[in-house]
Amino acid sequence: LGSAREAIGKTIGEDDGYTIVGVIGDYLIGSSKGTVPPMYYMIDEQGFRGLALRFQTNNVSAVMQYIDQTWAEIAGDRPIRRQFLDERIAALYQVEQHQAEIFALFASLAVLVSCVGLYGLASFSVAQRTKEIGLRKTFGASSGVIARHILWDFSKPVLIANLIAWPIAFYCMREWLTRFNYRIDLDLMPFMLAAILALAVAWITVGGQALRVARANPVRALRYE
Repeated sequence: LGSAREAIGKTIGEDDGYTIVGVIGDYLIGSSKGTVPPMYYMIDEQGFRGLALRFQTNNVSAVMQYIDQTWAEIAGDRPIRRQFLDERIAALYQVEQHQAEIFALFASLAVLVSCVGLYGLASFSVAQRTKEIGLRKTFGASSGVIARHILWDFSKPVLIANLIAWPIAFYCMREWLTRFNYRIDLDLMPFMLAAILALAVAWITVGGQALRVARANPVRALRYE
């Protein structure tokens, strides 16, 4: 058939078949890893197998009780099986959810270890440059200029690390997204946000050391051995 409008009124199926009375657009009823299969909906005169309900209330237990009572009146002793749509959808992505939790845990540990190492490196680097900082202050450099200079020295490795990590992360994320037939478009925004967050973490970690040394008495710095 050429179009959805042309399909209306046609008959499908064997024998008498079923007459098409309407056409709806594709919509996903399973995991986004699959495709939307061809299907049709028909009115079964012998009864129905399922019923979808939408409700807006915080009293879920009262709704469930009302559904059970109504079902008992309609179907008698026939058992009812209820399921929430959000729980059904969540079950389709349990593997991805567990992977996200594991990655988040290891990423948090990596950030924590990196912050501890960065703080130690900042303390060691500042101690090695005590006389240099004292000389800068003696020749008129302000505390803000010295603090920015120290932060910039630690920002350069973070930026270089991001430039190295971006292609690897982009490739891994693109390969992972190919598992889904319906997926988002991968752009640079997540990588730029990650770089900004990494810089913010580095500045917070090193900032205390930078301000402490920048505000120190230059005379004491020049006497440092």
